Amino acid sequence: MRLVRTVVGVWLAVAAAAAAEPVLRLGTAERQASLSTFLSIHRDPSAQLSFGQVSDPAFAENFQPNLAERPHFGFTADAVWVRFALQSTAEVPKDWLVELGHPRFERVDWFVVRNGRLAEHLETGVLQPEPVEKAKSRFPVLALTLAPAETVEVYLALRTSAGVEIPINVYSPLDYADHTNHSSVVYLLGFGALGILFLLSFIFAFYTRYPGSLVYSLSIGSVLLLFFGMTGYWAMFRLPGWRFGTTSGLLCFGELTLISLLMYLRRFFETKVRLPRTDRWLQGLQYGCFAFLCYLPFAPYYPMILVVHLQCLVFGLLVQILALMRLIDRDRTARFYLLAWTFFWFLMLLELLKEWKLLPAEVSPGFVSPIALVVSINLFFMALADRVRQMRAESKALQDQMMARLEKLVAERTEELRHAKARAERANEYKRLFLANMSHEIRTPLSALVGLSQAMCKQGSQRNLPADFIRMMEQIRSGGRYLNLMLTNLLDVSAVESGRPRVNILGISLDGWSRSVHDILEPIANAKGVELRWQDKALAGAEWKTDPVRLSQILINLVHNAIKFTPPGGAVIVRFETRPGFFALEVDDAGPGLPVEQGILFEAFQKNMTGVSGADHGVGLGLYVVQTNAQLLSGRVAVEKSASGGARFRVEWSADMKESA
Repeated sequence: MRLVRTVVGVWLAVAAAAAAEPVLRLGTAERQASLSTFLSIHRDPSAQLSFGQVSDPAFAENFQPNLAERPHFGFTADAVWVRFALQSTAEVPKDWLVELGHPRFERVDWFVVRNGRLAEHLETGVLQPEPVEKAKSRFPVLALTLAPAETVEVYLALRTSAGVEIPINVYSPLDYADHTNHSSVVYLLGFGALGILFLLSFIFAFYTRYPGSLVYSLSIGSVLLLFFGMTGYWAMFRLPGWRFGTTSGLLCFGELTLISLLMYLRRFFETKVRLPRTDRWLQGLQYGCFAFLCYLPFAPYYPMILVVHLQCLVFGLLVQILALMRLIDRDRTARFYLLAWTFFWFLMLLELLKEWKLLPAEVSPGFVSPIALVVSINLFFMALADRVRQMRAESKALQDQMMARLEKLVAERTEELRHAKARAERANEYKRLFLANMSHEIRTPLSALVGLSQAMCKQGSQRNLPADFIRMMEQIRSGGRYLNLMLTNLLDVSAVESGRPRVNILGISLDGWSRSVHDILEPIANAKGVELRWQDKALAGAEWKTDPVRLSQILINLVHNAIKFTPPGGAVIVRFETRPGFFALEVDDAGPGLPVEQGILFEAFQKNMTGVSGADHGVGLGLYVVQTNAQLLSGRVAVEKSASGGARFRVEWSADMKESA
C-alpha cells in the first residue's frame, strides 16, 4: 500500500511539473496573470543560503515546482526561496508590477537576473514594502520593464514568523491600479463598519449611561487595531510603532480584545450578581490575561501566536456556554448575544484553521467575513438595545416604588422645615431685640463709667493724687472703651447678618486718629506686660476718607488680639504706610503663630488659637469684624507668618479698590 501511494505521488508530481509552464509569457493583450503554476520553491531550514548559492545551476534541482494554486506553508521557521521567469512577447517595452499578496513578511528580497547576471537586488523588508513609484500598496511590489522578447528570471527570499502564504501575481500598471482600488474598497468597508460600530457604542454609552457599552467599544477599538496591523495598513502608512504593530503588537491587540470582551461579558450578564461563583473564575481569568499581556511585548512571536489562538478558542467556547446558561434561565437577551458570538467565532475559527493549515489555502473565509461582520454588528446592537431596555424597565419599576416613598417623605420633611424656619425667624428676631435692648441698657451705665473715670483722671492730675490711683483710673477708662467696642462688634455682626450695615464716610486726620486708638490700647498692653511699638511717623499730616469708627474697630481688634496672644515680655508692632491714594496698617505679634486651617480664622465665634487662657479668648468676633469692616470700607485683609514666628495681619486700602467696589 505504501509503495502504491509513493508511485502515485511521484506520478502526480511529474505530471504537474510537466504540465507547468516554466516561463510566463506576457504580451500586449495581457493585463494580469497568476504566477502560482510558474513558481519553483525551495525551503531553507537553516535560513543561511545566499543568492549566489541558490542561483548556482547545480542548485536548480533543489527547487520543486509548485503544485498548489495558492502556496501555503502555515507557521514555519524556514526561509523560503521562490523562483520564476517572465518573458515579453510584446513588440515594444512594457511595464509590469509583480505583487506578493501577503503584508507581513519580515524579510523580502527580490533578485532580478537579466542575461544570466544579477541586474537588480531590491530589499523591501523589514515588514514594510518600499514605495513603488507606479503603485501604492500594502504589499511588497516589484516593478519591471521588459524589452521585446526579453526573458527575466526572478528569485525571491522570504522570512516571516506568521503563517507563510505566497500568492504572487503580475499586473499591468493600469490593471494594478484597479486591483488595489478594489481591494482597498473591500477592506475600507470592513474598517468603516467597525469604526461606525466603535463610534455608535460610545454614543450609546453616553446616552444610556450603560458602562457595558463603553467596555464593548473598547473591544471594538482593539479589534480595529488588530485588523489594521494584520492587513498591512499600519505598515503601509508608516504609523508610529508600525513595526511593533505588525508583529508582537498584534498579539497584544488580540489579548487586549479578549480582556475587554471578558469585562464586557461580566457586565452584560451581570455575573457578579447572578453567577457569583462563575464571576470569580472570570475575574481570575481576566487577571491572568492582564499578566500575559504584560509579557507579550517581550516574548517571541512564535509560539505566542499559538497561545493566543488557543485562548480565542477557549474563550469562544466559554462565551457560548455562558450564553446558553443565561438562555436556559430565560434571559431572552442572551439569544442575541449567543447568535452574535456564533457568527463572530465561526469567522475566527475559519481564520485559525487556515493559519494552522488545517484548511486548504483556496478555502478562504474572505466571502464569509463581510456577511459575518454585518450580522454580528446588528445582533450585538440588538443585544445591547435589549439589555438597556430591560434595565430601563427594571429601573422604572423601582423608581415608581421609590417615588411614592419619596413624595411622602418630602411632604413630611417640608412640613418640618416650615416649622423650623418659623422657629428660626422668631429666634432671630428675639436675638435682634435682645441685642438692641442689652446694648441700650449696658451703654447708658458704661458711658457714665467711662465719663466718670475720665473726669477722675483729670481731677487726680490736678490734685496731685498718687500715680497708682491715676493708672487704675486709666485702666478703668480703657476697659470701658474696650467693652464699648465689644458691644459695637456684636451690633455690627447683627446688622451684617440682617443685611443692614451702616457706613459713615468722613475725612479724618490719620495722625490724630492713630493717637486716640493708641491711648485706648496702651493701658491694656501695659497691664499684660507687653511692649506696644507704635510706628506712626508715616501718618504725619496724612488724611483719609473712611468710616473712623469702623477703621478704629479694625485696628483695635487686631492689636487687642495681638496683645492677648503675645506672652509677657514680648512686643506687638504696629506699622502704618501711606502715600497718595493708598493706606495700609500692619500688626505683628510674638504669639504661637497661625493655625493649620487658616480658612476659619475670619469666621464668627471661632476661637482658633492656643496659648492663652480660656478667659482671655473673648467671644471670637474680633477677626470676623475686622474682615467685615475691611470689606465694607473696600479694603482687603492678608495674614502670614511673621519673622518672630507669630502672626502678621495687614489691611490695605487704595483708590483702585474703592473704584472697583
